[in-house]
Amino acid sequence: MCKGQWNGEEVLGLKVTWNKRYITLAPVATLIGLAIKVYDPESLLGDNADIGVTCVLVPRETEGVHAGARHLPMNTVFMNGPTWGTEVFIPMDQVIGGQDMLGKGWTMLLECLSIGRSISLPALGTGAGKVASLATGSYAYTREQFGRSISQFEGVQEALEPIAGYTYMMDAARLLTAGMLDRGVRPAVPSALLKYRNTDLMRIVINHAMDVVAGRGVITGPRNFMARAYNAVPIGITVEGANILTRSLMVFGQGAIRCHPFIVDEIAAAGMEDEDQATKKFDGIFYRHLAHTTRNALRALVLGLTGGLLESVPRQGNIKSSYRQLARFSAGFALMTDVTLLSVGGGLKAKQRLSGRMADSLVQLYYASAVIKQWHEEGYPSDQRPLVDWCLQSCLRDLQHSMREAIINFPVPALRWPLRLLVFPLGATGLNGPDDKLGTRVAASIVKDTPLRQRISRGAYTTMDPEDPLGRVLNAYKLANETAEMRSRLHDAVRNRDEDDLDGISLLMGHERKKLVDWACAEGVVRADECEKLEEALTALYDVIRVDAFDEEGLKALSRCAKGKRKVVERPAKD
Repeated sequence: MCKGQWNGEEVLGLKVTWNKRYITLAPVATLIGLAIKVYDPESLLGDNADIGVTCVLVPRETEGVHAGARHLPMNTVFMNGPTWGTEVFIPMDQVIGGQDMLGKGWTMLLECLSIGRSISLPALGTGAGKVASLATGSYAYTREQFGRSISQFEGVQEALEPIAGYTYMMDAARLLTAGMLDRGVRPAVPSALLKYRNTDLMRIVINHAMDVVAGRGVITGPRNFMARAYNAVPIGITVEGANILTRSLMVFGQGAIRCHPFIVDEIAAAGMEDEDQATKKFDGIFYRHLAHTTRNALRALVLGLTGGLLESVPRQGNIKSSYRQLARFSAGFALMTDVTLLSVGGGLKAKQRLSGRMADSLVQLYYASAVIKQWHEEGYPSDQRPLVDWCLQSCLRDLQHSMREAIINFPVPALRWPLRLLVFPLGATGLNGPDDKLGTRVAASIVKDTPLRQRISRGAYTTMDPEDPLGRVLNAYKLANETAEMRSRLHDAVRNRDEDDLDGISLLMGHERKKLVDWACAEGVVRADECEKLEEALTALYDVIRVDAFDEEGLKALSRCAKGKRKVVERPAKD
């Protein structure tokens, strides 16, 4: 705190020195937001010299402010850069909320972060999943090997399955959390776990998509519809609270205290100045806390022994088994939370493996609940049933694994067997996740041209422009579906031909597609009115598997473009 000159007058304000390595939008911002630690050594506002964290807005044109340089995160267009200043005077009216909000910046940051983390990065992860589902499902259908679409190969289906399932799951969790914001709730814990999990699932989905498109995805250029998303994945993982930090400290570490029915009151009672009143209040809360823990222990044991059969659950949707398992594990999680707080206490910050596993458990409970809520709100459509089953079975499998690992490695060894007996009285068995039959149906949901495929990818950018990276594969997918029957006839004719019938024409149906169509027309395999459409489809199918190639001049142009000097013009190889 100090006094300084502002617009020709002496006013009360702050003299700030900062050097921020990176701030989102700093290169183009006209107002730069900073969280600073404020001190009042001259006691201008009172006797408290240490005021605390405060949020301010600094106009970019303020003397001494430096900004404008840009980073290049993972070679993407994500706007990010450094800013710094030395002893820059900031008047009091540039403190967010004015003088009354001095020292309240940490609360402001947490509230803003709980809102922002619920929207931007979870939406980014979901959007990436939707585009990956749309593009990869289309590519898998159009790409053929040995006369068959690669979407029929089990290895490819194994990669398509989590792309579809996790995208549906991310969308459900995103909508659930955004709905809280619409009602005026500031979901600090849900926003943290949503940001962590959605960006992590984005990484899994994009990796699987890259595996499916294979060589088509690793060649950089205007045709590549996956490379930029792949490059950008670490940005979402890192910003707005790095995932390691969020998982290991924030989700369970903050949530266990903020959401517990008694801990906050116990802390408040312990801090009361009147010891007699503090003891009386604390004892009352503590005994209720013990009763709460005992109920959780008995409930976890009973539901564990019966597989949740004694729990009353809704009948809608015919997913009673999943409801019961979620109720059972919710009781077990509540018990483990109480035991952790009572036995580990303030040392939880140092037990980050335990905190991380408990966070993973909470994530699975939250995402399973989100999937059920979304399915309920959409009226239990039958075509979504495979996706719902896949999501619930996956969540329950991973939930069981996380809780089991937390118990096996519990930091108080004497409590491991009691916890295992109460939470898993019959052992951790029976929840193996989706089987191959269900996985095949889920994989098909983004391959077959059905309303379900459109539902999974709703809201994603789409175009049929064959000059657009995504439009090229979607246009080929459309033509492949429209000509599926005539292409099947063509394949059968090629397989059953006489040895010399094709007169040396390549069976790969690539650059010799016109000759192949002419042969098919001459042999009566396709009708005359089908030939043009068939050639158009074969041309699109050939074009969609091609990758970018640059000659010497093209590579030089690419280098100049990377330096911001000119646009790259691709010089594709001729057929």
